[in-house]
Amino acid sequence: MGQQCDDKYAGEILRSRRKAYALTSAEETYLPITVRCFTHLYHLLAGNIRSTMGQAANYCIDCAKSSTRLSGDAERETLYLEWLDGHSRALLKAVDSELTPRSWEIFDIAMFEFAGLFDPSVYASFGCKSAKTLSPHLRTLERSGVVASFRDESDKRRKTIQVTPKGHLVHYARQDPMARLALEELESP
Repeated sequence: MGQQCDDKYAGEILRSRRKAYALTSAEETYLPITVRCFTHLYHLLAGNIRSTMGQAANYCIDCAKSSTRLSGDAERETLYLEWLDGHSRALLKAVDSELTPRSWEIFDIAMFEFAGLFDPSVYASFGCKSAKTLSPHLRTLERSGVVASFRDESDKRRKTIQVTPKGHLVHYARQDPMARLALEELESP
């Protein structure tokens, strides 16, 4: 589990990377992702900066492969949202057949009631009689890659379950489009 940086720094991270990789100091390096899109992705991936950087790189590579060079932020944001929708739906399609309706129910509770981070001792919140009855569903979710489990370093008996970046993208694909975090809801950079 990585440490989350303050939300206000997410856009600064992209700006500093763009500046660091500019060929000359006077040049504005072109990236198809805007600061607002990067911040959106950062929020979507629950503040995981490493995963945000990776997914932003995937998006930029996809744009480069298609030789797409957009001039304005509005065009870039539209293309980003189309890419995000397609990418997240492809991930959903890949895991959908692996998960049972009950596993999906467990996943949804993990996202909506625990923001993607919990320990098995809250089994009753998932409608289970014990941590042991919750365990098979967690293993199924873990095999599909939408959750991961971690042992507590100070107490090896304690386990934490966290929704993965892949899981956050799958969750995004499963949401009603009207319920998704919109770019407009983010503060302007």
